[in-house]
Amino acid sequence: GQDAFAARLALTDAAQRSLDVQYFIWNQDLTGKFQVERLLRAADRGVRVRMLIDDLGTMVPGKTLLALDSHPGVEVRIFNPAALRSPSAMWASARPTKAIV
Repeated sequence: GQDAFAARLALTDAAQRSLDVQYFIWNQDLTGKFQVERLLRAADRGVRVRMLIDDLGTMVPGKTLLALDSHPGVEVRIFNPAALRSPSAMWASARPTKAIV
């Protein structure tokens, strides 16, 4: 619950080298926005952030995932890609050397 979420935010804030996070369910609700904000802050201070996201439980648009992936300190990977996501949103990237799969 709330204590577990607060612990995740504190661990994200304390990270110094890398963060590997995996989400089965991720939405653009208040909780999701807080977590992404903290992950981006970590990336801004030089922490390597790698996100593994199950697309079946994710209600985040492809353009949001691409925006996160375009940050130089963030890597986004998707598993179980949903058929509803457009192919151009899944495969286009600001960094063409890195595919989202």
